[in-house]
Amino acid sequence: MVMAGAGGGVMPGVRDAAGSGSLSRGVGCRTVEQLFARLQGRTSPSGEVDYRLTRRSTLRSLAAGEVDRAEVCDAQRELMRVALGCSESAGEECPVCRSPDRLRLVRFVFGPRLPSGGRVVASAKEMNRIGRRKGDFRCYVVEVCTSCAWNHLLRSFVIPSVISPGWVSPT
Repeated sequence: MVMAGAGGGVMPGVRDAAGSGSLSRGVGCRTVEQLFARLQGRTSPSGEVDYRLTRRSTLRSLAAGEVDRAEVCDAQRELMRVALGCSESAGEECPVCRSPDRLRLVRFVFGPRLPSGGRVVASAKEMNRIGRRKGDFRCYVVEVCTSCAWNHLLRSFVIPSVISPGWVSPT
């Protein structure tokens, strides 16, 4: 399946929120989203949409046999390629195949003067650069297992336009 992003862009191979859910536990405080939130004195980024409940529901349906594994482990080739090359570790095992260190976080950014399919952002430094540009940018965070092809939209948030000038990217 494909998911439409802000501005009409499409993220290749990502199931929409109706097809799955979100993070069962936090990914830690070193994520780009949490760094931006901390810079602005908030616990979560502005305009954040969290898909944890949908994710839990999907995983429960899978465990109960109501959903076939092939329906939830369906990441397209391009999404798998991006997960292998332009992502960071989620710091936990895959909720489907339980492979350690194979669950990755991929970030797609949509906004003015970006490709219609969005732009993959691999580092906080790159996210910082986009945040300084004029316009509204939205980031979609997708978890992808490079072992079983599980993929799910975790959250989306608006990238802040005002970032502390002294902030240095940790990556």
